[in-house]
Amino acid sequence: MRNTIALFGGFALTVCAHSAYAASVTAQSGLAFTSGGTCTVTGNTANLGNFSSTDTVRTYVEKFGSTSSLSAPTASAVTLATVDCSNGLAYSVAIAGNRDDKAANVVRAGQVSSDVFSVVPQLTSVDSTSVTKMYIHGADDLSTYYGSGNGKGQILSGYWVISSPSDELLDQALDVGSYSASATVTVNF
Repeated sequence: MRNTIALFGGFALTVCAHSAYAASVTAQSGLAFTSGGTCTVTGNTANLGNFSSTDTVRTYVEKFGSTSSLSAPTASAVTLATVDCSNGLAYSVAIAGNRDDKAANVVRAGQVSSDVFSVVPQLTSVDSTSVTKMYIHGADDLSTYYGSGNGKGQILSGYWVISSPSDELLDQALDVGSYSASATVTVNF
């Protein structure tokens, strides 16, 4: 409530009356926001070198490994993918092939019949730091890599290992030709 009292000399005086409060209540106030993180991924087509016409699938296993082999591969690891996520952003990555079990079919160019064998990606290091070897084909949570972004590309390295080769398959010759397989890299964040 305001009262204005006129005074002589052209001055005005304002008097405010305060009322008495009988009670008070409180509530929480504040703020919240989300800083959007991002991820990008780059797949890699690994050139696994050359094989001779006398080589067999077993030769491939000796170089790159298999899901049933206990021996370490003799070839150098290859880049499987590069994941670039915002610093501290949690992500998961899987590299799945076109089969129901998420393995990738390896086929020979021009071949009319079915695939030669199937492979899955085996992760061995992230940015040159060794990790527990794991298959990252995404068939389940145990075959998915979980990481945290560092604001720059993280290189996931490892091997394309043959999935459960039989003895008959291991003795199969690698016929002359070009071989390839494709898989899809998926990053969730």
